[in-house]
Amino acid sequence: MLYIFISLMLLIVLFCAFSRAEYFEKTNDGGILPLKNGFLKIQICAPKIVRVIFAQEKSFLSRQSLIAKKDWPSVNWELHDEAYELIYETDVLKVRVNKISGAVAFLEKPGKILLKENERAPHGMVAADVPGEKTWRAEARFLLSDDEGIYGLGQYQDGIMNYRGHDVLIVQANKVAVNPFLISTKNYGILWDNYSKTKFHDSADGMTFWSEVADQVDYYFVAGGNMDDVIAGYREITGVAPMFGKWAFGYWQSKERYVDRGELVATTAEYRRREIPIDNMVQDWRYWGDNDHWSSMYWDETIFPNPAKMIRQLHEKYHVHLMVSIWPVLGSKTKLHKELKSQDLLFDNEHWSGGDVYDPYSDEARAIYFKHIKKGLLSAGVDALWMDGTEPEFPSTDTQEITEKEIKDCGSNALGSMARYLNTFSYMTTKGTYEGQRNLTSKKRVFTLTRSSFAGQQKHAAVTWSGDVSANWDVFRKQISAGINFCMAGIPYWTHDIGAFFPSGRGGLYNQGVDDPAYRELYVRWFQFGAFTPIFRSHGTGTPREVWQFGQPGD
Repeated sequence: MLYIFISLMLLIVLFCAFSRAEYFEKTNDGGILPLKNGFLKIQICAPKIVRVIFAQEKSFLSRQSLIAKKDWPSVNWELHDEAYELIYETDVLKVRVNKISGAVAFLEKPGKILLKENERAPHGMVAADVPGEKTWRAEARFLLSDDEGIYGLGQYQDGIMNYRGHDVLIVQANKVAVNPFLISTKNYGILWDNYSKTKFHDSADGMTFWSEVADQVDYYFVAGGNMDDVIAGYREITGVAPMFGKWAFGYWQSKERYVDRGELVATTAEYRRREIPIDNMVQDWRYWGDNDHWSSMYWDETIFPNPAKMIRQLHEKYHVHLMVSIWPVLGSKTKLHKELKSQDLLFDNEHWSGGDVYDPYSDEARAIYFKHIKKGLLSAGVDALWMDGTEPEFPSTDTQEITEKEIKDCGSNALGSMARYLNTFSYMTTKGTYEGQRNLTSKKRVFTLTRSSFAGQQKHAAVTWSGDVSANWDVFRKQISAGINFCMAGIPYWTHDIGAFFPSGRGGLYNQGVDDPAYRELYVRWFQFGAFTPIFRSHGTGTPREVWQFGQPGD
């Protein structure tokens, strides 16, 4: 009887497998497999790149990805339809799909497993309500090998380098910059194409990605001969990183803030007098005047008279470039605020400065925003834009929880709910300024500094810095893992405030600033670290930052 029972069960399993295979639909770039709880789509994007989508409806997502390449050239691949599995093969990869569970395994030819989904429960979709829409929660579950390390995911200042056995909340904040791309020491990566609140989890039970708002599970698997090759695959999906001008790789002098034209020019002249190498000067906020004119994109000529002439002097006499601070926040008396408000392109949530944040998800809003940047700043000769508060910030962005709440409180943007697009504000606003500058001229390279990030932002020539950190040795230590993981997530350019933004308060330990020998010691070590990070930049508040402020030559 046992033999008959086992035989009967085997026949049922085979029947189910063959029945489902009968409904399998092969496509030009992969195939669609019906499952008991949804539909699984495999798309062969490149010999080493595979897209996996799981949805409740066979139609799949019609919404275009913000970050991923839309059109892929045809790839040579083969499909083997076996009893229990569908096997896709490219020149370098095998992708095995279980016909019953839909679990996907990725193998390096001839047969070494790189990564596999959890066989028992590979994908999950749960209906959900968020403000403004009915949607789904999405989850994908994987099984990792014991001997691999996992890196990337963005910039997190927790001192963790390898994310094995850890949880990561993928939500923006001041000092947190996210990118949902991970990379393994087994030479593969996963790009999780979702913009909402996302949680990464790894434990003995496996690794998961979970997102709060989704149409479907949607991720890219990238294989490579080494980890650099995997990052190249990430950029093939999301876009290349443009090269900066050589000047961008020199030393940047910044502080909060040079109060007028005289101080900015005199500081630059002192660097040249002392023959200290410098390529770039930075003008932080309030060059526009009071809070009612916050980030107007125009200079207050009572404190910075004739800005075009001043910038020519910086260029021609002192041979430095100039970057200025701008915000997505506009003061109520600015031309920019009035124009955006007339088109209903401002969020209702008030910023701590009293101004309002614009909606960069709107094509029209980005065009208006850039029009004033061009007229007030670029036309005067400004070389680079420093886009502050791009999480975005409202009353505060000190924690992920505060930032999440403040962004969601805005309700919706031009594309949909803010819950759906929680993490992509920085991506959209840098997109507008990059494309605007590229449309002006192809003869000058773009450089942008921004406090936030998302996957693909490297194609907007954007550098991210680690936010408003405080001066102590533990914070300094955590810059190292934060910066390395950020760059291993595929965005090559990262920087930090040498010496920390806050010398005292908020965890900063040095009330006397440059007059404290202990702070000078920390600053020297941080300066050395800065020399070997992608962008070499000093910045902060509360104490002077120019090199000669720290003592006499040789100190």
